[in-house]
Amino acid sequence: MKPNHSLLLVTLVVTFLISACSSPTPTPPKPEPKPEPKQTTITVSPESLSLIVGKSEQLSVKVSPKEVSVTYQSKNPAIATVDAQGLVTGVAVGETTVIVQAGEATKSVPVTVKEAPIQVPQELPMLKFGIPRNDDERIEDAEVIAYEQKLGRTQQEVDYRPSGFYGEGLTTIPAVVYGISIADDADLILAYSKESVSDCKRTQAMLYQLGFGEVQEAEVSNYLGDVKKGLRATLKSDPKVTVSMMDMPNEKLGTVMFIEFAKRINSNPLVQAKHGILSNVKDFPSLDALRTKDIEQFKAFEEKLALRTYRQNESPKDTHLFFRTEESNIQKTNLESAFYVAPSKDASGFGLIITQLLCLSSERDLRSQEFKQYLANNGFDKNYTVSGENVIDVYNAHGDRCRVTLVRLGQDDYVYQMYLFPKES
Repeated sequence: MKPNHSLLLVTLVVTFLISACSSPTPTPPKPEPKPEPKQTTITVSPESLSLIVGKSEQLSVKVSPKEVSVTYQSKNPAIATVDAQGLVTGVAVGETTVIVQAGEATKSVPVTVKEAPIQVPQELPMLKFGIPRNDDERIEDAEVIAYEQKLGRTQQEVDYRPSGFYGEGLTTIPAVVYGISIADDADLILAYSKESVSDCKRTQAMLYQLGFGEVQEAEVSNYLGDVKKGLRATLKSDPKVTVSMMDMPNEKLGTVMFIEFAKRINSNPLVQAKHGILSNVKDFPSLDALRTKDIEQFKAFEEKLALRTYRQNESPKDTHLFFRTEESNIQKTNLESAFYVAPSKDASGFGLIITQLLCLSSERDLRSQEFKQYLANNGFDKNYTVSGENVIDVYNAHGDRCRVTLVRLGQDDYVYQMYLFPKES
């Protein structure tokens, strides 16, 4: 029997078709998923604060991504304030919340403010400055006399000064002196404490009662020219009023610590200071940003600092950026403005930064320990030198130079300016 070739061919074709139909259809590759934008995260330490009135504590904040700027806000500044760097200060007894924000992310930090743990009767002098003395160098101001009589101090010579008041039975401050003036510089009130700088809890509690801010360790000087390590604070309602404390034992009075209250007066009518020296603020413009020659980094730094705003109409060139302190921030900074003078990116050198100071009105201010501490607090504490009457030069650890000097801008227009020069290499 002959093979049926036609049937064989049909069978092969059908088998091929069935096989082709049963093969899986290839699946097209899935598109790569788009990366989701990074979410901003904030870590704040400590997560809650408990302060006493007048004391401060620093918040430590870590943000991811790192380039996101951080802002701080107190829900009730009458209870506690917070500055642009996250320093929280107790103002009055109560509770509030500090909001930390970075991009869309926020953290709430509960803040409890308590009264100073030591409650003592007020024994410090009345803060009344510029009191005249009679021909016998004694005080005739009825308000001061009544205040001192109520405390139990009577007017008598104290430390060779007839304008003093002394009370043997007082526990902490037996003696005070009013009406001391330093010509064209400051009015002073002196006090003598039985406590020492290392242990003066009662004296500090009395200072908080009077409205002084946080008492801090500092190198202080007095009107006699003594310079020692001691304590310093500023009156919150008037930054021109400061108090300095140093150990100077007085056997006759039975005291250990010398206290000097000073209200600075404008000694140079050509220079008008808007407030006293804020020795602990960190408000310098950024030399690191200047070194990049990237104007966006200048703006980013100043925006994060949150003290000064960019003034385009006062900026003469694209690479010369002027930032002016907002009126609401005047009491938080020593600088009225910051002017970044940068060369173009292909030019040599880094340029300089020019600032104008709010807090200096005299040569004594310029040379004061408070101003020296302010410079050091912003990193400039190397090779401090004074040349001429109104010039200070000082360096930071990187080798950058800071120069502060009196500058004449017009016929009768003088200001204290600060120049920051980045190290070239």
